[in-house]
Amino acid sequence: VYIARINLSRILRPISQLLEGVNAISAGDFEYQISVDKPGSKISSDDELGKLANAYNQMAQQLKLTLADFTQELAINMAITKNLQESEEILKRAEQIGSIGSWVRDLKSKTPIISDGMYHIVGIDKETFIPTPQNILQLIHPADRRVWADTMGATEFKDDPADIEISIIRPDGEERRIHLIREVDIDEDGIPIQIVGVIQD
Repeated sequence: VYIARINLSRILRPISQLLEGVNAISAGDFEYQISVDKPGSKISSDDELGKLANAYNQMAQQLKLTLADFTQELAINMAITKNLQESEEILKRAEQIGSIGSWVRDLKSKTPIISDGMYHIVGIDKETFIPTPQNILQLIHPADRRVWADTMGATEFKDDPADIEISIIRPDGEERRIHLIREVDIDEDGIPIQIVGVIQD
């Protein structure tokens, strides 16, 4: 069921940063920090997303300090697992607040990182679903597949950020209308390197 829009452009970057932070911790990178209350930042400590971002930053910093004192590999692995679970909970809470899902897709490897919120909205099982372009396309309503392909399969991304509405068909047959915003990150040479996006049910 399509819910009245919230300002998705305002929360796109915070949500994508939280998603990237979760994966940074998973990869053992504890230096990643989310910009809050800084020039150019879209995250304010006055709102719920800002509080979540600050909680993430404090958790990552504490983990970094804690790991510096550990000498046993087992203790380090246990700390990483615990904090990874906490960071994933922060992301889940952020997505629940806005009834949204998010993803990041590397344009070189074509491998997407999909949040639990997106799996929930689309109605697919993260343990069994293989997120290939063809499998994802099958979830899009036939009438909107051209719009989806033009938005997600573009090479020049002249319309960045893209803001569209499309219908999806969940595996259980239920049809839903979703609002989607997609942004593209570029490197220092102006070459697109990854797509970040958010959908709202």
